[in-house]
Amino acid sequence: MLYYLHLLTDWASWLRVFRYITVRALGGAGTAFLLSVWLAPWFIRRLKKLGVGQIERKAEAPPLHALHAQK
Repeated sequence: MLYYLHLLTDWASWLRVFRYITVRALGGAGTAFLLSVWLAPWFIRRLKKLGVGQIERKAEAPPLHALHAQK
C-alpha cells in the first residue's frame, strides 16, 4: 500500500522513496519492532494472569546447581 504513495510525487517529491523495496522493508521491520516493544509488557502481564509459565521442579534444582558450580 505504501507503494502507491509514490504516485503523489507531483505534490511531494520526497514520496518517491516509497518506490524502493528496501525502504518499505525497513519501514515494515521498524514498525514490527516498535509494536513488539510497545505491546510486550501487556502481553507478558496477560500471560502471567492466565497462569501460563514454566513449571519449576524444586527437587532437581540442588544437584543441577552443584553440577554447574563446577564448570
